[in-house]
Parts: sequence; structure tokens; C-alpha cells
Amino acid sequence: MPKQCVLCDEVISEKNMTAEHIIPNAIGGRKKVSGFICRDCNSRTGTEWDANLVGHPMLRFLSLTVKRQKGKVKPFQFTSDGEEYAFDSKGIKLITPVRKLETSTEKVHRFHISSDDKEENQRKFEALSEKYRQRYGRDKVRASIENRSEISDFGFTLDTNGLRDEPTSKAVVKTMLATVFDAGINPRVCDIGLGYLRGERSLSEEELAFRLLGADTQGSSGLRILSQIMPSFHCVIVEGDPSSSVVIGYVILFGCFLYHATLSRAYSGSRFIHNYCVCPETGKSLREVLTALAPTWARTRLGAGAAARGRGAGAI
Repeated sequence: MPKQCVLCDEVISEKNMTAEHIIPNAIGGRKKVSGFICRDCNSRTGTEWDANLVGHPMLRFLSLTVKRQKGKVKPFQFTSDGEEYAFDSKGIKLITPVRKLETSTEKVHRFHISSDDKEENQRKFEALSEKYRQRYGRDKVRASIENRSEISDFGFTLDTNGLRDEPTSKAVVKTMLATVFDAGINPRVCDIGLGYLRGERSLSEEELAFRLLGADTQGSSGLRILSQIMPSFHCVIVEGDPSSSVVIGYVILFGCFLYHATLSRAYSGSRFIHNYCVCPETGKSLREVLTALAPTWARTRLGAGAAARGRGAGAI
């Protein structure tokens, strides 16, 4: 039976085949699935849903250290005390504006030159001054430099408003259904989740819950261990249980935003559980991280074992 787009039911062919990131590339997702959604629906939902999710100020801010598979992370811009700043993984910079004040007799150009090196600032100032003197004539250009103190304090507010709105929620539920598909299960068994994506029904707060994870990950030992291995992580988990007829999904973004959704209450297939977990700062999956850590863990365990054996021999 040919594969069909999960949203519009169009048959997937080589012409409209596309690779869907389970977690958007913009926030560090790497894993892709093909045959889940057609090209047109992928483009539309990327613009209408995914962009709303990854464009949220909180996620944009947390994405500054993300290692994307393609494309560069843009600095996060904000205003403080009437000044525009750009914040990226290297720090905070005052955005350099070129302001022109024109009157009947003169033009005033103002530049911001920002550097920790005062001598470098002076060199840049002199180079700019010389450039304009050569252009307009030395007797017609007056230049002066105004020293400003280093930025010692700034403030801006980020909140989670909008992380539960419909476009963002649909992006998250789409991620869950893509993971069901990756598990080898037909996502059409997720009648509740699919009906929501197709606009045929809404989801109650019980069917789609959102909350912030605290520093103690709300007492979850599994999440505490995961957060120690990968301090910043994305994780999606889907599970189908025929004994309860339920398919559920979880999405955790940056280790702190948790979505929990009921995707079906009429599931009758085989039991399954499937997950994808990735560190957005390295692009490595949890499996890759654990594989890299395995030798260290082995040495630690062997060392502890040798010490215990040594203590035992002494006791004898």
C-alpha cells in the first residue's frame, strides 16, 4: 500500500517526497523521516506551525548555542534603556547604527564603535574620520569621540506566553506523530492528535498539557539522570498501550519545557514505545553521547571494583 501524507492524504511519490525533521532544525533537531508528510504540507506547516514554535522569544534565546544542521543561528535582539543590543553565544553587543541628521547646512553621522581595546577604538575612529575628510574635504569635516562606560547592567524579560497557543501546539503534536511514524506505526491510529492537526477538533487542557520542568525535574529520577548527561536536551517519547487503548506522547525542549498529549483513546494495535533524544548544542543523539561516555564509565566502575577488591584482600 503506498504511503500517504498524514495531513492531506495525498500519495507520497518521488515528486512530492520530503524529509521532515522530527524536531525542527532551527532548534537543533537532526533526525528526519521521509514518507510522513508531502512537500506542500511540510512547507505550509513549517511556515504556520514550526516557525511559531522556534520563533518564540524564549526558544530563540535558548537557541543561541544550538549547532544547526544547516543555517546559522541569528543573534537575539532586545532593547534596554532605549538602546538596541544583540545577544549571541559570544556575548552582548550594542548594535552599530548609522544615524544621519540632515539640516540645511550640515550632515551629522553618528557611529557606535564597540571594543574592549581602547587603542583599537581610537584607530577605528581615526580611520572613519580620515575616510570622511578625504570624501568631503579636511576643512569641512569635524570629528569627535565620546567615550561611554562599559555595559555593566541590562535587563529584558522573557516569558512562556505563546508556548501553548494553537500553532505552537500543532508543531509539537506533529513532532509526536512523526515519532510514531518513525516507530513503524501508522500515525493514523492517533485519531485525537491527527484530528487536531487537521483542524477537525480541539484539544482540552487534559489532552494537551504544558508545564515547566523545575531544577529537580519534578522528582523524576530518569529526567534527573538525563539532565546530568545532557544539560540541554530535546526529547520526544511516544507510547501505545492496547491494554488501556491509549497512545500518548511527550516532548521536552531544552530540558525545561514539557508537553504531554493524549494522541488516541482507541488504540488496539501492538504495544510500542519509541523515543528520540538529542543534545542541540552538539547535534549528538543520546545514544552517541552514551557511547562516548562508555569508556569513562567503564574506567570508573573498574577503578571502584579494584578498590573494593583491594579493601577486601586487606580485610582477609
